[in-house]
Amino acid sequence: MVSLKTCFLIFASNAIVILYFSCDYSKSISKNSDIFGIGNSIDADFPIIFYNEAYLDYRYKTPRLRVFAMNPCFPDEYFLSAEIFYQVKIYLGFRSILLNIKIVPKQKISGLTICVQPVYWYSQPQNVLLFFEAWIAQGATRFIAYFHSSTPDVDKILLHYQRKGILKIKPWPKFGKYSKFSSSIYPEFDSSIYRVGHTLAQNLCIMDIETSLASIVDFDEVITSKDSRIKDYSQITMSKNKKIGAISFPHLLVKLVPKIDNFNYSGLLNPIFLDREGPPKLIFKTSEIDIISTHNVRSFIKNSSTVEQGAGVLLHFRHNSYTEYHSKQVTKSFKFFTGDQLAHISKLQKQVSTIFGPVTPSFDPSILHKLNKCINRLVSENKCRSTVAYCHQDLNTAALWVFEKSAKKIFVT
Repeated sequence: MVSLKTCFLIFASNAIVILYFSCDYSKSISKNSDIFGIGNSIDADFPIIFYNEAYLDYRYKTPRLRVFAMNPCFPDEYFLSAEIFYQVKIYLGFRSILLNIKIVPKQKISGLTICVQPVYWYSQPQNVLLFFEAWIAQGATRFIAYFHSSTPDVDKILLHYQRKGILKIKPWPKFGKYSKFSSSIYPEFDSSIYRVGHTLAQNLCIMDIETSLASIVDFDEVITSKDSRIKDYSQITMSKNKKIGAISFPHLLVKLVPKIDNFNYSGLLNPIFLDREGPPKLIFKTSEIDIISTHNVRSFIKNSSTVEQGAGVLLHFRHNSYTEYHSKQVTKSFKFFTGDQLAHISKLQKQVSTIFGPVTPSFDPSILHKLNKCINRLVSENKCRSTVAYCHQDLNTAALWVFEKSAKKIFVT
């Protein structure tokens, strides 16, 4: 049993609920009724889904028990019980949730982990291969990807790097139904959550990172610097100022000619940069992150801060860069790889043969176009819905999909 000193709770609304407990075990029930001035209760009827593991986080001065859950846009009052043995039990009226506990150690090993946001309806294997090889060249030592669905060609690449021991694939299924007590009151969970729960996945990834540095990106994003690997650059920058908890790198849209659609990576020798604004991405100290979102740190554990750096950039090689006819080209000296570019391109081509054999797969852009059309429709309707469920009718027959195959229940109600 772990004896902790104080009891408190934090709620991040809409996209993710993070419940923090640091409770003396003699006080098994904690009630938070009016901290947000809303009177509704989280009880048996409340539509909330919990991740199947809780985390005992030793990065804090006083260890915290962290419980992750998601709910639609509903009010917040908690009737909860946390007993810290090997499991935690949460009571919601006459409904209870039992979660296993994982330890989050205080000390991290040297290295750079790349977290990939939930992979769903993904059909661009050429991006995935470039992503892994470019990040490895930039010093990445480990990858974590939350997986829902992809085409078989994408799945082959993921399994290749999993076999190499550097990629951990974590299942990210549909959220499923609410408990039997609330299912008749509220709409299905997948019909009332933004995208696929990116914020939840990002913060869960923080719990699983074992290295000192990390970044959260998509398969078409690589952070690079001018003169050195981004891992080395980040370590040097942070060592000069101990108060730096994260480095923010500005967005730079990239067009590769010829297109990499058919695994032709010769365009990496002379990438074309376009003057088009986009949000930044971060490299951060994992020991400092309290709550994170896609483009910024919401809160640090200690008195740390985020700094902006122009010596590095986020290279964004998204597919629609080829349609940016009105974007002005800009001159930049950034590359995807440090050192011999031809050697890296040659390695990419060898990886294609290793993974796929003598027949190079072809990219079908119609699948991506269907997904983007569905997302645009979702945005235009101003609806908070999961693209996994909302786009199912559009995408399900567009390819022979590989879905996550978890034997255990990931989200519990």
